[in-house]
Amino acid sequence: MERDTQPIVQNWLNSFKVALINEDTNLINMLMDSICEFTQIEDMLQAQSLIKESIHLYERKQNIIAQKLNNLKKNRKFLNTDNDTRRVVGIV
Repeated sequence: MERDTQPIVQNWLNSFKVALINEDTNLINMLMDSICEFTQIEDMLQAQSLIKESIHLYERKQNIIAQKLNNLKKNRKFLNTDNDTRRVVGIV
């Protein structure tokens, strides 16, 4: 007798949707580590779509981090230049 896995699949899909809405990358990682077996093509396609969307989420977050890092580098360069200017003028 085969166990009905449909509630497990629906729970996984719903949890993934919630994780995407909340941009909860920890939950997405956990769900990816515990991906269930899909028996319905519709569920497979939905999972595929959700996984693609999570990839876009990670790419957006990666771009935001890259921008912040770039801004920090610019600020550090500016502060170092400002300190060098003060030394030359004799303020420090």
